[in-house]
Amino acid sequence: MRQAKLSNGLVWKHFKKDWSVDWHYNESDSSNIFRPWDFQPGHQTEWAKLLLILERHRKLSWLAPCAIELFDAGFSRA
Repeated sequence: MRQAKLSNGLVWKHFKKDWSVDWHYNESDSSNIFRPWDFQPGHQTEWAKLLLILERHRKLSWLAPCAIELFDAGFSRA
């Protein structure tokens, strides 16, 4: 949750050494499919799924709402 707040609630893939979001990582190389720039919509939905699986085993009040937010963010940007 702490790291997600640094990136407007999104799961970001690339960070700087101080763990701040690297908003411009690989921005100049859009052909690199294995290390793409920007955030990936699929990662939002994957984390949503993982949070819901976790919620089955740990009834924490923030898991399902966070999963919904991540899914909606990924879906709306994909």
